Amino acid sequence: MQNKNYKSSSATARELLIDVIDKQGLTRNEVARQTGLTPTTIIRIYKGESGRLHPRTVTRIAETLGYKAEFIGEDKVCMLRKDTSSAGTLTSRQKEKILSVITEALRKALAGL
Repeated sequence: MQNKNYKSSSATARELLIDVIDKQGLTRNEVARQTGLTPTTIIRIYKGESGRLHPRTVTRIAETLGYKAEFIGEDKVCMLRKDTSSAGTLTSRQKEKILSVITEALRKALAGL
């Protein structure tokens, strides 16, 4: 995983959360399960139906995904990637993709024997 910092003074907390979730390849249900929030809450965040997000909600999602949320205004936030010295946690989708690449490479190698 990249150790990428997200900083913004113009993006809203909602925009940054959606960006971070999408870049990690998580489904809305995976985010709900990992954060303990309901799938309906996550869907409402995506649709913009949740109004102004509560700081606890933003912080909970950010920290679950490996970020630290720093509030810089009424609805403005900086998302900073937490320092990770290990490879980090892979999502189910990332694990499946890695497994399929390895499986295909093994098939090709075995076919060549």
